[in-house]
Amino acid sequence: MQIRENFVNSLIDKYNELWRTDIRSKRRDRKLVLARQCFFYILRTQYRMRYQEIANIFDKNHASVIHGERVIRDMIYIGDRDTEDTLQTVVDVFRLHSLDIKSYVSPKSVMLDELEKMVKAMRILDEVDPQEIKRIVDNVWKAKPSEVA
Repeated sequence: MQIRENFVNSLIDKYNELWRTDIRSKRRDRKLVLARQCFFYILRTQYRMRYQEIANIFDKNHASVIHGERVIRDMIYIGDRDTEDTLQTVVDVFRLHSLDIKSYVSPKSVMLDELEKMVKAMRILDEVDPQEIKRIVDNVWKAKPSEVA
């Protein structure tokens, strides 16, 4: 699917509005950099935009886009929770505009699905509120890995 620059700009504006920030800025706060890199990752992997096209939208160098995409891919691979949460937020912005993200599945959503399957298999779904399942997964997700094990 081809995605146009002005449409990407509207997605970025929506993200900025929701999070009261500006990811196009030159600031290098960790959260801003991570969100910016998540946009790079999605635009490159899902929409096959060229590095230079993405760089032009964010007023960056194409090498920054390459680096950002690799950082997100590596952080997903090692299971970094901050990256997963930020990437999920950016994916949600794309989905708000009815853009389907096909190949991205967060470990958190996988955990939620697995827990629901387990509860169904034990035939206690009627006894457990789906919101309670979500709360349990959220608590596990926020815990440190050493606390979960």
